[in-house]
Amino acid sequence: MARRRFNAGEALYQAGEPARFAYVIEEGRVARRDPEGDESAIERVDEPGAVLGAAALIGGAHRGTATALTPVTARAIDRDRFLETLQLDAAAEAEVVEMLQRLGLLRATPDFAVDLADPDAPVRRWTSLRLAGADPVFGGQLPAAGLAILALPFSVGRVPGRGEVTPHGRIDLLLADRRPFALSRVHFAIETGKDGLVVRDVGSNLGTLVNGTAIGRRQERDAAPLRPGENRIVAGGEHSPFRFALTVATDD
Repeated sequence: MARRRFNAGEALYQAGEPARFAYVIEEGRVARRDPEGDESAIERVDEPGAVLGAAALIGGAHRGTATALTPVTARAIDRDRFLETLQLDAAAEAEVVEMLQRLGLLRATPDFAVDLADPDAPVRRWTSLRLAGADPVFGGQLPAAGLAILALPFSVGRVPGRGEVTPHGRIDLLLADRRPFALSRVHFAIETGKDGLVVRDVGSNLGTLVNGTAIGRRQERDAAPLRPGENRIVAGGEHSPFRFALTVATDD
C-alpha cells in the first residue's frame, strides 16, 4: 500500500466518483459528509486506524465525501489490486466481506438462501449472485471474474455528468458512460418480490433487456424474472455496450 498525504481541507475522495482507492488513516483526522444531507454538516470524524472507502472498492463509487480536517497521512489501497486479489482468493473475499460487515460498511443478506412464498417463482433459492461485464467497451470497469452481489436490492446506474444532479438514495454500482448516454443515472435493480428474483427497470430513459425481454417505462412491464445459471442483461437499448452476465448459482 502506498502512503499518501493530504493537506487540511483537501478531499480524499468525493461523493459519486468512481472508487480507485480506500484509505487506512495513519495520522490526522478526516470528516465524512452525507451527500443526501446538508453538505456543510459533518456526519462523522475518523481518526488514526479508521478505514475509509473500503465498501466503495466493491460497490464501485463513494457514497459520501471525505475531507481532511488536519494534515492527514494515509495508506492507499489500490482498487484494481484489491479486486484482483478477491477474484483469485475466495477465502480472502469472504474475509473482506466479513470485515466490511463488521465495520458497518456493507449490508448483509444471510447466505442468499431466500425462500419465497410463491412456489412458482423462477428462482426460489440461490447461494450466490455474480455480475460481470459482457462487453469489452465497459467491461474493464468490473473485475474479469465478476462482482459478487452481497446484498439485495442491488442497483446499477451511471456516474452523473457535468451539471447533472446526483440521484437520491443508494446506488450500489456506478459506471462511467459518455454522451449520448446509454445508461441512466439510476437504471436497473436486482431484487426479490412476489415474482421471485427479478431485474427491475427503475425508470431509465432507454429501457433494459433481460434474457431478450424488454422492460421499462415504455414497455408493458418494468420487471423480468431471473433464472438459475447465466442471465443476460442489456441496459440502454439492444445496441448498448452495457451488457452484463448475471450468474445465479443455486443449491438445487
